Formats: sequence, C-alpha cells, structure tokens
Amino acid sequence: KDPSNFALFRWSPRIAPRKEEGGAAGQIAGVAGDKGTRELILFRDGRKEVLASSEGGFTPDMWYEVEARVLYGKASIRIDGHEVLSAADPRLTGGGIGVYADVPPPEKEAADPKHQESKMNSLEVLMRQHVVVDDVLVEDIEVIEDAFRGTADLRERGWDVLGGPWIVGAGREGGLICGSGKKGAGDISRAIVGDPSWNACEVSAEVTVGEGQSGGLVLLYRDESSFYTAGICHEGAAGARLVLKRWQDGNPAVEDSAPFRPGPDGRAAIGASLRRGHLKAWARAQEGGEKAVVETLLRSGRASGRVGLHAAPRGGEVRFGHFRVEFPEEKEPLVTTNAIFGDEESMRAWTNPSSEWWPPREPYFVDGEPVDLLWHRAQFPGDVELVLETREILRDKFEVALSVSKTGQGKNNGYVLKAAFVCAPGGQARGQIQSGELTLIRAGEEVRKETVASGDFPEVSTVSLRRCGRYLVGAINGRPALVYRDDNPQDGTKIAYYTRGVLVKAEATKIYSNRFFDYEFNRAPTDWRPGRFTVAEVTNRWQCDPRWSFFSLRPLDYPLYQSGIRNRLAVLWSKRKFPGDVTVEFFAGIKMTGERGGKYEYARDINVSICSDGRNLNKGYCFMFGGMGNNGSYILRDGVEVAAFGGGIPVRTTNFHRHWFYVRAEKRGKRLSFRVDKFFAGTPGGELAFEDERPLDGDRVAIWTYDCGIMISRVRISGEGGQEIESPDFEAPAEIPCPCDGK
Repeated sequence: KDPSNFALFRWSPRIAPRKEEGGAAGQIAGVAGDKGTRELILFRDGRKEVLASSEGGFTPDMWYEVEARVLYGKASIRIDGHEVLSAADPRLTGGGIGVYADVPPPEKEAADPKHQESKMNSLEVLMRQHVVVDDVLVEDIEVIEDAFRGTADLRERGWDVLGGPWIVGAGREGGLICGSGKKGAGDISRAIVGDPSWNACEVSAEVTVGEGQSGGLVLLYRDESSFYTAGICHEGAAGARLVLKRWQDGNPAVEDSAPFRPGPDGRAAIGASLRRGHLKAWARAQEGGEKAVVETLLRSGRASGRVGLHAAPRGGEVRFGHFRVEFPEEKEPLVTTNAIFGDEESMRAWTNPSSEWWPPREPYFVDGEPVDLLWHRAQFPGDVELVLETREILRDKFEVALSVSKTGQGKNNGYVLKAAFVCAPGGQARGQIQSGELTLIRAGEEVRKETVASGDFPEVSTVSLRRCGRYLVGAINGRPALVYRDDNPQDGTKIAYYTRGVLVKAEATKIYSNRFFDYEFNRAPTDWRPGRFTVAEVTNRWQCDPRWSFFSLRPLDYPLYQSGIRNRLAVLWSKRKFPGDVTVEFFAGIKMTGERGGKYEYARDINVSICSDGRNLNKGYCFMFGGMGNNGSYILRDGVEVAAFGGGIPVRTTNFHRHWFYVRAEKRGKRLSFRVDKFFAGTPGGELAFEDERPLDGDRVAIWTYDCGIMISRVRISGEGGQEIESPDFEAPAEIPCPCDGK
C-alpha cells in the first residue's frame, strides 16, 4: 500500500562451515553453521508482525524459483514448487508487488564487467556480491479454495446448494458436513460452484465417508440432467470403491470403477483432472499411499461445466475439508529448433530439427515398398501425443503411421496408428480427400478400425496419436476419429513415425509430454543445483572471439587456482528426481583456456551421472568421455569400472576448436548405454554398453567435469521421473566425492 504497509517474504542464507575458502568473492556475513530462516511478515503502520516462519535458509550462489501466491486473504510461499509458508489473514489483499534484498557490502567490490578483458565475459564475481533476480512474472491466478472455516451459510460463500443440509465450520480446523444424522434423512445432495465454461481444471478435496455412504466430487456440471461424479462408495463388508459416473437425464451410468481402501477413520483425499476431454479421478487414503485411479474419455470432446461436491449420507454425515480448484497451464510442445544459431554450421547438430529424429540402420519396407521411417532419440513414457503436419501430398494415395509406447526393440510392441487416405479426383494438389481409413495396432494386433468419409474431413492438415491414461485417440485435424481403451497399457517409451506419398517436415512435428525436459539455458536455471565451488554461468567459449556465449561449467577460480581453493570439480545436479529409466543428452565442447596451452592439451572429462544420490558422484552410474585426465572413456557403477573404450577426447582433429560433441547416456531396464557422436565406432551399435543384473535405484542426474571448463548446450532429460523436485532444505555437502579425485 505504501512504505509502512505491506507484506514481505524474507529468506536468510544457510551458512555452511567455512573450510579453505581463502579470499573467495562473495562470502556471506553471519555465523557459520546457521541454518537460516523463512519468514512471512506483515507491516502495518510500520509495525512488524511475523505471520509464519520456519527454519531453512537458501544456499548461496544457487538459482531458485520463488513464488508468492495471494488470494482471498491468504498468502502462500512456494520454493521450487514446495510450499514452505502460508498464512490466512484478511489484511493480505490488494496492493502493489516488488522484490526485496538486503546485502552486506563486500570487502572488495567486483570490477565493472565493462572493464574486464574481452576474453573473459564473466559475471560470476559480480553475481556473488548481489541478490540476482531474473525472469519475473506477475499474473492473476484463478483459484477457488475453501477450507469451510467460520459459520457462514454455504450459499453465502458462493455455492449453489441442491439438497442438504450442508453445515459449515464443523470442527476446530473448519470443515463441511452434509447430512442431519437422522435415519432416513439425506438423499443425494450436491453443492456446486464455478463457471459453466470451465473445460480444463484440477479439483481436489478431503472426504470422510462411513459404511453405506458415498461422497466425492461433481464435475462438468451443466444442470441436473448432465454432469459427472467421482466418489468413494463404501459398501460395508464388500469394501469401498472409487466410482466415476456419468449422469444423463437424471440416470447414472458407471464409466469406470476401482477398488479403494480408505483409512481407519474413513478419510481420504480425492481429486480429478480434466484435460482435452480426458477425465481422470483418483483417491488416496494417506499422503504417499497408493492411489486408486478411474478415467474416461468424454463423448463430447472439449466439454465444460461447473464443479462441486456430492454426498449420500444415508442417515449419517459425510464430511469434507479443503476444497480446491486450479487451472494449470497447458504444457508447450517440444521445440525442435533454435532460431539464434539455426544457420551456424558448427552448431547445426543441435539446432537442425532433423537431428531430433534418427532413421533405422536398415531400410524399412511396408507392403514391399520402402518408407521414410524416423525414431525420436528421446524417451516418452506414459501420456504422450505425436502430431504430424502434412505439408505436401505427393501421390493420390498416401499414408502416415504414428507409433507411441514402443520399446524400440523389434516389432509387435507399443501402439501404431495407420492413417491411409485417397485423394478426390484432381484434388491431390489441394489436399482434398475422397476417403480414408484409420487402423490402430496394439502389440502387432489390429484392435480398432474406423472409416473416414469425404464429408468428415475434406482435407487433411494434421494427423495425431495421443495416449492419455488407458486411452488411445487418433485424430485428424485435431478432431478425434478413433478411440480405444486398453486396460493393460503398453509400457514402452519410444515414439516413431513413417510416411509414404506425403511430405512431413520435422520442424512441424509436435510432441506433447510431461516426462520430457528441454533446457536451452535462455532462462535462469532454477531446475539445477551447482556444487559449492562450481561456476555455472553463460559466458564465452572462445577467448579469441568472445562474442559467442553459451552455458558453461568450471571449477571456482579455474584455471589458475590462485585463491587457495583446492577444488577441481565442477558439477551441476538436476533438482528433479529421475528414478527408473532415464535418458540424458546434451551437446558439449571444451572451453578455450589459452593460459593452459594453445592446443587444448588440458581437455578432459565431459561426464554425466545418473541414478546417483545428489551428494556423491561415486554413487550411481557414471559415463565419462575423456575421463581420468583424458585417458579413455568409461562407464562406472558405484565408482567401479564396468565398461571402457581406449580413446579419449580427440583434441588433435582439425575441427576440434569449434566442434560440439553429442553426448547421450541412457538407462533402459538393465541396459546402460553411452554414445558420443560416432566416437565409439567398432563397438556393437556404435555405443559403450553394460548390462546390470542388479540395477541401481538412485534418482539424481548430474553433468560434471574435473580440472577443466566445458560448454553445455541443449540439455534434455526424459524418462519415468522428473515430476518431483528436491526440497529447498536439501543439504548438499561442500566437498563432493568423485571418481577423478587425485587423478
């Protein structure tokens, strides 16, 4: 409101015990070993009131994503997606926003970057002396949340009530009760909120039901003749089930159901999500417990409607708590190009969209005719959508086939959607269609076929195959034309497509997946945690031409090590956790360091680790290119060599100065594989590989080097994980053990 009236989130640092820091720039003032604090503070007329606080400071020199949400007299603070503070206060509403910093002056101020030698282009020292804020976003959020505190009538809180009674404020922490407790009282009751236009949202609540009762969520409510319910039905001795129903003209029909075991008090968390016609609901008895899941694909595609609660007390009481509706943003499709470097020859390997897709080693034939088959190099487990855009029709009869959930090994696995079309007479140039046929093949067996009439799709601009939960959807021009439910889904992670008689451009191909993470480092790297003595920054690769800048890793005080710091390791850990199968790929080059020699004699150790623990590089699988001082290339398992290749980084090749190495490390089941360009030629499949009969179960990914500086571009991680981010209170050690120690 003004300088004396505002709310503030204040975060102090976690100060590690100092050890051999010498004269390192940017030391934090305070007591060594202080764990730091987080505070949500309200200032009114200049008086300070702490609304919420918790122990836990930030780690200096690391990027975080900090989010403050303010709605309806409540504020919450999230750090890297974890809610760390919240407070409810009617004074938390309205006003301007800003950022805050309190920084002690350094003993010696960093030099103005304009006065640096042009070959350096580093902001590292300057950033260590300041709070650095980047990528600020301020936006309205549409969230409905009700903890049912107070005693106001439910109607006064914006709800429409159908049946009842509904009693607000039941208990010290709030809550909502449906039912009177009288025998024979209480038919099915509903309480509805929201807007009829909602067609993509997530709804959640807490619900407690007893024997013979049911209760849960209302979804897509248009009126009393058309809506869905997802609820827990407790059938006494027969147990409980999570049931998804569709109500039409007052008549319910079960769309899906699953057995569910509620907690001893009958309480459960229940939620539902609606995404482009896919309705999915879940229930869980306790945090971290097993979920029951039900789902359906809506007949009307992008249907919309209000949301709410429903209950059948059966003469008792059904209780609810903490109802919430959110509207998450749709995930952007995978981008296959980099506009800035798209025309640069030396970077074409990671900017050209065709490099995303690999042809098979041997020609692929369909009906005796060769076709253009391409496999994407990443993994896409679970829900995924592949969209192809037909650019030019080359023959009167043409075909595309899209594959998802494939193993990438052999035939007859995953799903294949074949879309065959016949052009109208004289309509090839204009893309006009006379007829078409869509065929879905599951594990080599045809399971669904649909005919496309000329009036359905006069022309074909896109063909797509979408997997969402147990459903497969084939669509033409974005409209579903084939739907199939598989209650025993295929579990492959690869996608591919082929074409014949039609031109499809790689740059126009779109992939939608929540299990794929693409980092171009054009934003603050909040998903990454550098080691304590690691410099991770955007800087120049070549000292002879400092205009070309990319993301880089180097040890603090590299290359001369004059400050007394004895560290040689530079490591960047992913904050996201990737258990199970995972693929890590990136492009890397050696940072030019003329002080150490003019012919890259110092080049070594472009390394990546997976299945580690976030603290120790001797844990998990380590893939080393030019490892151990450029003595070879290796795969290590918990620090023990299990595969090796005799050559290191080829520094004497004529194009080394500008070359970008494509590095790929992958775990799929028991198999570990390592590829760098075509460097391991002569090995089976052109890669270094190892079969582990006892696969490790760590979940951390790291990119690292030792006694060297490396440039990194276009990091991509895909696999079974990636949804969970480490806590901001994760304590990483100052000194990280690694295989190169002393080598």
